[in-house]
Amino acid sequence: MSGAINSGILIPVPVLAVLMAVLDAVREIADRNGTIEVNAVEQTIANIQYRYHSSIRAMYMISAILFIFGSISLMNMFLVDFQSRKCEFGLFEVVGTTKNQLSKMLDREIGIYLGGSLTISLICGSILSVIVCRQLNMMNHCITLKLPWIFLLALAAVLVVIYLTFSAYARSELKKTSILSAIRDD
Repeated sequence: MSGAINSGILIPVPVLAVLMAVLDAVREIADRNGTIEVNAVEQTIANIQYRYHSSIRAMYMISAILFIFGSISLMNMFLVDFQSRKCEFGLFEVVGTTKNQLSKMLDREIGIYLGGSLTISLICGSILSVIVCRQLNMMNHCITLKLPWIFLLALAAVLVVIYLTFSAYARSELKKTSILSAIRDD
């Protein structure tokens, strides 16, 4: 007895004939009714993914907005922190710290802030993504988690740009500032 392969399953010919007859009967009932639609599994998956497409785009838009405002907030924090610590930098120089040592210290601090920001973003974002995808998959059984590599690379690139920008800014400000003016500004 030979059979047909349907979706990787070997179905004997008599069973396949019965299944096709049932499918034809269901399609005929659906055509007469007009409100019932018979779809293949692939079409159902495509419909579900289409239905969630706008929600997923909205989530990306919210992520992009948070990404932009978070970057602005981080840059603002670095600027305010640096300006408020000028007296501290002056005192470091009074006790013998060189501008090169201060620059390295600031580079490490900026790296720690940005590394922490990246780590927290990736961990929290991954946990939230897994939770949302599992919930959607429990409802529809065809949603899978795909990492948005372009978005993640953009996040890393922006953090690198912020690091390089503020490292250069800190070095130039440290070179401009004298010990006495740094202490007097407080």
